Amino acid sequence: MDIVRYCQAKGDERFGCAQAGCEECQRVLIVEHEDLVWAVVKRQHLGLAEYGDVMQEGRIGCWQAVQYYEPSRGLRFSTLAWRLIRFRIRSAIAWASKDEGFLVTEAGKWPEEQIVEDWQVRELRVALEQGMANLSEQQRQVVKLHVNWDGVRPQTFAEIGKLWGFSRQRVH
Repeated sequence: MDIVRYCQAKGDERFGCAQAGCEECQRVLIVEHEDLVWAVVKRQHLGLAEYGDVMQEGRIGCWQAVQYYEPSRGLRFSTLAWRLIRFRIRSAIAWASKDEGFLVTEAGKWPEEQIVEDWQVRELRVALEQGMANLSEQQRQVVKLHVNWDGVRPQTFAEIGKLWGFSRQRVH
């Protein structure tokens, strides 16, 4: 007759116990954080991925977080878990969507992230142009050469100084 033993570890002790291989602690921690998995899943567009498959991938991410978490570092478990769960979920969605050809954009971003990033770049460029209107022509040229304006390779202040015959400090 098998005797079922229940682990007596509590709180942060459970993470150490789970990392040592205690299946009971692992199970308890994953069940306790099921709501975190669900919270990540509900924020994702599942595409062609099945809900059950995505939830299982999220649980795997939670299990990975249990394995890597170190309470002594001062971070909350949910901080690490959120990232690992989201990574596993996005990988599952991407894998399910792979055959449809809309996995990610060419820049390696998810489509909605790419749209936001493009908007942010446009807004930043407008703000920079407005700010540069108050600069002298020479100052505008330094900024353009230093920050990859119009697709030109960004140059260091030393390179710009060499080009114009100034010291790096003067260009800066």
